[in-house]
Amino acid sequence: MADLVQPTKPPTGYWLWLSDKRSALTKELGKTKGSEVAKFAGERWKALSAADKKPYEDKAAKAKKEYDSKMEEFLAAGGVKNKRKMKESKDGKQGGKKARADARAASGMPKRPPSAYFQFMKE
Repeated sequence: MADLVQPTKPPTGYWLWLSDKRSALTKELGKTKGSEVAKFAGERWKALSAADKKPYEDKAAKAKKEYDSKMEEFLAAGGVKNKRKMKESKDGKQGGKKARADARAASGMPKRPPSAYFQFMKE
């Protein structure tokens, strides 16, 4: 049996609008740098009227309903929500940096000695 794959979250109305208008926005702006295009697009999205936003928000709402139904099926089939975000260490235990740091502190292991730079800065 294949592993269950969690459905991905649907795009919002803004992302749907941006995917349709990105090429026109980059031509209008004259630049293709992502941060500049995103800032320009955000300003344009805020300036749009509710009537202009409505088709994109309707598509987003429809995609959200589909996502919710797929997520219910996924959970009913035994899937675990946000399992992709969980990381496993080499020994099979779950946890990130903080969990490892807490485990190390609880084990009683001594801390690493400070580097030469930190010893110099201490003086």
